[in-house]
Amino acid sequence: MITPPPIFQVGHLERVPLGTPYPGIVAHVRRLLGKFPARTELVIDVTGVGKPVFEMFTYSRRTVNRHCPR
Repeated sequence: MITPPPIFQVGHLERVPLGTPYPGIVAHVRRLLGKFPARTELVIDVTGVGKPVFEMFTYSRRTVNRHCPR
């Protein structure tokens, strides 16, 4: 029996402008998270330049799920 792929509900998806400083991205995402329910899950694509942003969130003790597509 083949297991169906997981289904994800995405409440917000955004690509920030090129050249946005990493601390600015983190501040922007924090503001967005303040508008969502408390148990909202943050997932960051850590391929390419996403890894430093992911590390900034984990350093600040924000729960983040790491996503690394195949």
